[in-house]
Amino acid sequence: MTIPLLSDLVIILGLSLVVILFLQRVRLPLVLVFLITGVVAGPHGFGLIRAVHEVEILAEVGVILLLFSIGIEFSLKSLVLIWRRMLVSLSSTAIVLRLLQERAEVDSPHGRSALGVLIFQDMAIVPMMLFTPLLALGEGDVLAPLLGLVGKAVVIVGLVL
Repeated sequence: MTIPLLSDLVIILGLSLVVILFLQRVRLPLVLVFLITGVVAGPHGFGLIRAVHEVEILAEVGVILLLFSIGIEFSLKSLVLIWRRMLVSLSSTAIVLRLLQERAEVDSPHGRSALGVLIFQDMAIVPMMLFTPLLALGEGDVLAPLLGLVGKAVVIVGLVL
């Protein structure tokens, strides 16, 4: 009995190892190495992966675990202290966190500030995504869905606090 996902994972990990060994000599970040591995092994590259949907699910679980580990790095108190330095743009928390970890700069003042900004940006995207469907309503009745959305947000924040 063979498990297609297992063979795909072996291919991904083996190819990652080869690409890491090759690109470390060029001193590229590991995040870029994994992106290159995904392009090469994916369905639009050499098509080495057969269980694409299952690998996508595992990748999503990996992102969730990464965001969880980022959340462990910061407390609400440290985010409040950095509040004034927040920027209004979107960026990639995962890439910056990995680079800071490789350089052992996560606990440095600039590393904590950068992560604070990135986490705030990640939290800011949630309301943006929630309000985007309201734009599709056009000139129709926007007030009722908006109030419903705000009500749900208040309940969720209340439960979390």
